[in-house]
Amino acid sequence: MGKWISIYISGGPVPRPRVVRVIALEGAVQDGNGRVSLRDFIGGDWTGSGPLAVVTGMSVAGVREAVEGAGRAAVERGAVVLRATAARMESALPFAAFVQLFSNAALPPEVVDAAHRLIESCLAAGTREGVVAEFRERRVVFGLCDLLLALAAERPVLIAIDEVQHIDAGSLRSLLCLVSRRPAPGLALVVGGLQPLESSPFPHWLSELMQGADSRAFTVPPMSEAEIEALAAGFGVPTTAERLAHWMCGSGGNPTLVRGLLEDHRHADHDDSVIEPGDYYRQAYLCCLHQDAQGVIGVIRAIAILGETTPARIAGLLDLGAGEVVSLMDRAAAAGLLHDGSFRHEVARAAVLSAIPADTKARLHREAANLLYHEGMPATAVAEHLIAAEHVDEPWTVEVLESAAVQLRLEGRAEGAVACLRLATTSANLGDVQRIRTRVRLAGAEWILDPTRAMRHLGALTEAGRRGELDIPHAAVVIRLLLWHGQVAEATDLLAQLGDGGSDERARAELYSISQLLRLVCPPLADAMGAVPAVIAPAGYDDVLVSVGLRHRANAALHKVITSGPTADVVASAEHVLRSARATYALMDYVVTALLTLVYAERADLAARWCEVFMAEDGPHGRSLGRAMVAMVRADVALSRGRLREAVDYAELALASLPEASWGVAIGLVRGILLTALAQAGRHEEATEHLKRPVPEMLFQTGFGLRYRIGRGHYYLAAGMPTAALDDFLACGRLARRWGIDQPAFLPWRTGAAAALLKIGGAARARELLEEQLTLVGSRGSRTAGITLRLLAATVPNQKRPKLLREAAETLQRSDDRYELAFALAELAQVHRALQDPDRAKLFARRAWRMAVECGAEPLAGPLAAAASAPREDVVRPTPEVPAPVSQTSGRKNPKAQNAIATLSEAERRVGALAAYGMTNREIAQKLFITASTVEQHLTRIYRKLSVDHRSSLPAYGWEWEAVETA
Repeated sequence: MGKWISIYISGGPVPRPRVVRVIALEGAVQDGNGRVSLRDFIGGDWTGSGPLAVVTGMSVAGVREAVEGAGRAAVERGAVVLRATAARMESALPFAAFVQLFSNAALPPEVVDAAHRLIESCLAAGTREGVVAEFRERRVVFGLCDLLLALAAERPVLIAIDEVQHIDAGSLRSLLCLVSRRPAPGLALVVGGLQPLESSPFPHWLSELMQGADSRAFTVPPMSEAEIEALAAGFGVPTTAERLAHWMCGSGGNPTLVRGLLEDHRHADHDDSVIEPGDYYRQAYLCCLHQDAQGVIGVIRAIAILGETTPARIAGLLDLGAGEVVSLMDRAAAAGLLHDGSFRHEVARAAVLSAIPADTKARLHREAANLLYHEGMPATAVAEHLIAAEHVDEPWTVEVLESAAVQLRLEGRAEGAVACLRLATTSANLGDVQRIRTRVRLAGAEWILDPTRAMRHLGALTEAGRRGELDIPHAAVVIRLLLWHGQVAEATDLLAQLGDGGSDERARAELYSISQLLRLVCPPLADAMGAVPAVIAPAGYDDVLVSVGLRHRANAALHKVITSGPTADVVASAEHVLRSARATYALMDYVVTALLTLVYAERADLAARWCEVFMAEDGPHGRSLGRAMVAMVRADVALSRGRLREAVDYAELALASLPEASWGVAIGLVRGILLTALAQAGRHEEATEHLKRPVPEMLFQTGFGLRYRIGRGHYYLAAGMPTAALDDFLACGRLARRWGIDQPAFLPWRTGAAAALLKIGGAARARELLEEQLTLVGSRGSRTAGITLRLLAATVPNQKRPKLLREAAETLQRSDDRYELAFALAELAQVHRALQDPDRAKLFARRAWRMAVECGAEPLAGPLAAAASAPREDVVRPTPEVPAPVSQTSGRKNPKAQNAIATLSEAERRVGALAAYGMTNREIAQKLFITASTVEQHLTRIYRKLSVDHRSSLPAYGWEWEAVETA
């Protein structure tokens, strides 16, 4: 025992790390009336019994600095300062604080030895019982007081005890005894601690301590902006108004928190105007929190667990009175730890949560879940705590978790839904059938994140379906997953067991929805199931859609567009799904199905706008499948608009957003888009590398496989292998016809086959295919019709080609397909060159070259470059003898049109030149900074003055190139 006390006295307590600097605040610490500062009080008159100061505050650092300042004032007047800091871990050690007081090296050795013997005798007596132990303790208390009073009789002594709220019982008795017995004028006391000291474990001690007339209470206020600015200067951190406001907001004037913020700023690797709180602030916050032992830490933890909450809810969680909670929250706010009942920064909340012991945190989350459930709070709020606690023991937990999963999926928070369902499957309250159906929902949620995660469930779920443990809605989920991964046989077996849904409209709608999906994913399976009543649309199916959900409406629209072609109601249905999906961020299969419907309905403009909406939702909400699928559709949109570079970029983004194994048979669609874009852009080496990548064996039995064949055919065509290309296009056509999905906007195999036939001398067969396609398309105003007309022009004599090509160009211009429009213009240039009309040929070639360069079509742009960049002296310029328009049949100039351009105004000449160059009215308006209506008015006057009835005749006139290039 002697050895222990010897080490304890000589070495003193282990010093606590100080990660912040000291700033003297004693000048700002005043008594309750604001009259006397602590420094003045200690530096004043010590006659009589000497001053006694009690310093309190909401910040340990502020109180400690005030006490240290009092010590400096005492040293200035020649006093010896005896310091002690009461620690929570030492509060059970007898006389721990007084051990520190007598550890001062300035004390005479005989005084230290005497204190050593007194405390050692008390520790020895502590093992005895009754009056003897109490008598021994009294002797120690009186003996220690006598030693201090004797010291004070020789020279002034200041006793300074910090964090007095943690003082041990023996030291407190000694302190009270000393106050009651201090007639010596040379003895002063300063004690400091957190407010309120009255709530310490020792009642009434403060009133006893403050009995003398020479006693004062001082309060440490929060740091002011001026003090924070001075402290920042000491840290070498420049102060701005923005930074000062940030530091005050993050700390509430708590010196420890201020220093944490300053340290974060000082150690930041960048010098932004405001540095967000980091590790130093986090440590400072925890330091402040753990220095309090009077209940605040419990309230802070409760707020960290509950988030936005109320005092009543905190009281329910901690089993405290509401008034007590409000008082503790006020204390925490005064200390800068809270603001308006919440954390000042999310870093603080994260720090508190990370510091809560695991078992305590689990208990708090479990109790919070129970509390919120019985308050009737939303399932998502309750589920958050159930997941954190990993608690599913209560009978109601599974229902709450499943309800939360549904809501989270509708909100696009698939990770949260997966966490809910994964926890639900572990509940002992689930029966076997209920557990397997919960697992189905879990697989469906995981599929949204990454289809490979759902694959691990498919074996058990398929077996459960064979045993009849899945109803139709749950079986439909499993069938969709099986089809995605190409497991057609398993999907067929499961579908065959489902029956026709009976009188259950929802079940019948689910089955019909699967049949629609099969028509795209695996048409052979759809044909095999065609005789089953379940795949026949139930009566009133459109009404059932409302109750079943968006997936069925989207599937119905896609099914219709690939089997019957584009219609206005298909576009309306797709947009309805997209609007509804955006409102709640519905599941990605709804969105992608609706987007593809717009693409195949030849509404690339709408599809592009909706893709931008969903891509702006962070891909969306971090879901890898969502990012990949929307990027894939965006690539298809770009391809249909002739933006080849954009199509390649989005297709590669799609492939990079998802592991290759996760794509299943859908890999055929994205690879087909990419191969087509790379081939048309002339990037053959890249296309070859993608073509070498393996694809699933079942791919070619799916609609995705047909799109892959289209892409591979374009690759063969660009690589100079027209026969191989023709084989792919014709094989695609045979399957499309057999499966009932032969719609050119979805599968344009005829145009590919015609292009291949034209290269190998099969013009007659090409013409048959193209005329057949025009019949299927119906309207000659669609993009597909424009491409068909362009190719059809290659099957007729030169004299008939300009009319077809002009019609094709106008159609493609309206559909905004830059690549195909460039091709049509290039062929117009070629045919006008053959018809001995160099002016028109040059205009069309220049326009085609510019568009080919813009869209990245290098194989098209290269041959056009020479024709488009003729020497300027070769360009026809207006003269009094203005060239007349060329007849559509003879190519001769019309003498009646001479001098016509001279009658045009300067504005009309600019508009006419750009129109002759091939620009649309909208492009002309944007270039000249006028309205499209103004462009139309100019063109009307131009047509009248030049005696023409269409813009296709404008290239025959001698327009100034400067009007085009400088407009």
